[in-house]
Formats: sequence, structure tokens, C-alpha cells
Amino acid sequence: MMNKRQFLTNMGKAAFTLPFLPYSSVVKEGVPIKSYESKTEDGFWSRIREDYLLKPDYINLENGYYNFIPTPIMMKYIEHLKMVNYEASYYMRTVQWENKASVRDRLAKFVGSTPEELVITRNATESLDLIIGGYPWKKGDEAIYALQDYGSMKDHFELMVKKYSIKTTVVDVPNNPESDEELVAIYEKAITPKTKLMMVSHMINITGQILPIRKILIWRINMEWKFW
Repeated sequence: MMNKRQFLTNMGKAAFTLPFLPYSSVVKEGVPIKSYESKTEDGFWSRIREDYLLKPDYINLENGYYNFIPTPIMMKYIEHLKMVNYEASYYMRTVQWENKASVRDRLAKFVGSTPEELVITRNATESLDLIIGGYPWKKGDEAIYALQDYGSMKDHFELMVKKYSIKTTVVDVPNNPESDEELVAIYEKAITPKTKLMMVSHMINITGQILPIRKILIWRINMEWKFW
């Protein structure tokens, strides 16, 4: 399994050394290459910090609502926009689909999946809504989510209640649990034989609380309970 540090290192290198799409740009602008390798943990994260242009007036802790992108990625994005605008409909009617397939294939290889298993969406909300709204719900099915979960996801679950007459069970995650096992038990108690989908946030967006996802998954595997 790739750890977070290795993932960010690979992404940073990719931004510098590989074009996001296979084309020859008419605009030659970018960011000088600077290594992400560091002998210390603090040095590594300081290097990551240099890729972000941050407004000094405040500290932005709400990057879930608007996730500002690092400068090398932004420059590649702008470069690609300029190229598409330059080629106009010629690009859109000739190679755009080939380029999208190429990105999908390369991304699938990077994350260790097949292209057929991968869908590139605009954001996490769209991704989760595709799952919640795309599940083959039947009347009486049940779903679980937390009171502290992201609002758009909760709204979509309740839309399924109106559309398919399913039942939602809303659990309440305590801010200061005595142990990880307490959190696991909260979700365990909510599950019934009719439960078809359960949403568990790795990090709760309104508090920053990190849930013990690994323990919840291990419990699910040990209980041989299937989400789908």
C-alpha cells in the first residue's frame, strides 16, 4: 500500500516531468524542477509547502469546500487550457477522447486498478453521489450515515428515502470517544440484515476528527458482512 508521503512525492514528480496529456504545448511556461527528496520529515513537508501560494491574511482550514491546488499542478492546468483554446474545436473533435482515455489508463496504473474500474469525477461530492444515487435500491433497504457527515451526502441519502422508500439510520459520533472501539460499536449497532450501504468519513469535515477506518473495515471483514 502506498503511503501518503510516497503518493505526494510521486504526484510532485509527475507534475514536473510528465505532461498531464500527451501533447506538444504552444506555451512554454512552468516551474523550475526542485527535488522532493529530504533527509527529514520536516524537510519533506516544508518542500510540499513551497508548492502552495497561500494568502498571508489568514490560515485556510477549509480546503474541503475549495481545495486550492499546488502551483506546479495549476501551471500545467493553465498550460493545457491555453492549448485547448488555441486548437479550439479541432482538438475537441479529434484527440480529446484519446487524451482522456490516456489519462484514465495512466491513473489506473498509478493507483493499481484497471481502467474499467476507474471513473474520474470532478470532486468527492460527485463521486459519492454517484454511489448513493446509483445503488439499485429497493423499498425497505437501509443505509447508515452519521449526523456529522457532509451535508450533500446526507441530503442525497434522504432523497433516496423519498424516491425509493428506503430507511436511513443516522448515528451520532462523539467528539471525545473513550476509545476507537466505542466508535466501531456505534456503527456495528446500527447495522441490520437490510443494511445495503454505510457511509463512514475518514475525517469529519466540521471538526477534523479522524475516525478509525482501518478498525471499522477489519471488523467488517471479520464479521463477513458485505456492504454491497
